[in-house]
Amino acid sequence: MLLLPTAALADQDKTPIPKVGHCPVGYRTSGEYCVPLERTDSGDNDVIIKLKHCPKGYRTSGNYCVKLK
Repeated sequence: MLLLPTAALADQDKTPIPKVGHCPVGYRTSGEYCVPLERTDSGDNDVIIKLKHCPKGYRTSGNYCVKLK
């Protein structure tokens, strides 16, 4: 059995997104990516890069669209 530190397990659960300008609310910079501040179980499509306008059900956060909860 392999035991990993809790922090290593938490990092595996994070879904980074490419950094475009400033990271959206709830994310922090990590190199060329934005990483969630907290673990999210709700899926990978909570934040998308904004092209022109955010789709229905999303709000603008800088260069990103964040899914409404």
